[in-house]
Amino acid sequence: MIALQTHVRFEKDLTGRWKLLIEKKPTEDGLLKDLVSRTLSWKD
Repeated sequence: MIALQTHVRFEKDLTGRWKLLIEKKPTEDGLLKDLVSRTLSWKD
């Protein structure tokens, strides 16, 4: 789930140097509640 929320971006500044930006967007509360309830309801 974390991999799906991660955004990777490469930027080049005015001097020509590259910068790697890694951002993780916050998860919506509704999505988290649904995921947790579905995960807890799984049975072996």
